Amino acid sequence: MPSHDLTILLPLKGRDDFSLRWFRYASMHSLPYKVLVADGGHDEGLESQLRRDGIFDRIDCDYVRYPFDYSIEIFLRKMADALRRVQTPFVVIANNDDFIFFEALAISVAFLKGNPDFASSRGEIWDFAVSGGVRSPIYGRMIGVRKLYFHPSVGGDSAQERVEDMAVKFHSAGHDIVRTPVLADIYARIVETGLDDFRFADRCWSFMIAAAGKMHRSDNLYMLHQSHGDMSALTHFGRPSHWIAGPDWDRDLDCFAACLASSISKIDGAEFYKAKNDVWRMAVRHFLDLVVNDLKSNFHKPPPRLRQALLKTAQRLLGQHSLLETSVRQLRAIRNTHAAPHAPLPPSYVVRFAGIEQFLRKPPAAGRS
Repeated sequence: MPSHDLTILLPLKGRDDFSLRWFRYASMHSLPYKVLVADGGHDEGLESQLRRDGIFDRIDCDYVRYPFDYSIEIFLRKMADALRRVQTPFVVIANNDDFIFFEALAISVAFLKGNPDFASSRGEIWDFAVSGGVRSPIYGRMIGVRKLYFHPSVGGDSAQERVEDMAVKFHSAGHDIVRTPVLADIYARIVETGLDDFRFADRCWSFMIAAAGKMHRSDNLYMLHQSHGDMSALTHFGRPSHWIAGPDWDRDLDCFAACLASSISKIDGAEFYKAKNDVWRMAVRHFLDLVVNDLKSNFHKPPPRLRQALLKTAQRLLGQHSLLETSVRQLRAIRNTHAAPHAPLPPSYVVRFAGIEQFLRKPPAAGRS
């Protein structure tokens, strides 16, 4: 019997082979949750294929077509509209190239039901790639399995405290199970700002979830995230040091700060301009760290050109009165900070991953999903 607690929101734009694989996997595992497809692709071929294969007879799915996602603004409007259609108390946004361990969703839903001060929850996310298949990267051999995020729960008694905590531990909250009214309100607010940059939007909704409530991270296996050449992280996110030098960066930064400050002000009862000033200070540190990490990954040693790039970034963030000391501390961090070691694969995960690897090694016959 389908659960009435959670909706899986699946935004689509092309990549039909991934979508067919996602639904095939979900159908094989008798997905117990409602699926809401928000399709912003070009044509109706995917929906027709799923109907011919009887997928909608086995999965509770609403399929909604939207105008083509030719811009981030159109995508965000699509998401805001789709979230208004969700009727369950909790929602999770899924990608068609990832594998969710559906039983893990119930763990996070149960946690949120019992902990009203938390806005979101999820378990561990591991990364993998597919190689050697005739339809790679759709089917083939699973390789490169590693833990994707090293990130504890986000806490704090106020929205500002939680946002500051999230800044220290940041990664996208795009895979979290979130209380539906919270996420629907967040996307509506982002659309109102006119924000038209995917990296800023990703940070905006992630920080706004933290502002709304604590964020829970459990140690249960939650999802396998696939890395490949057409994944959103590559198609929508450029190098941070290039992104921060873009022509619309100042405008988008102001939209981001105003949107997040509005949430903090509403939740904490703080004065808006004070909240915006606090967000600005947090953003300076957060984005400077982002660029430093980008530079670290592209230079083995901190030569003069790295120092020049970092000083230029600090000046862009802080204005003409930027402190040299801030940049020097970040340069020292390049020498003193080491990448987190890869987490060992727990023995209990081996069997779970083996099931997906077996699925990936058996593609359907031609013409079937």
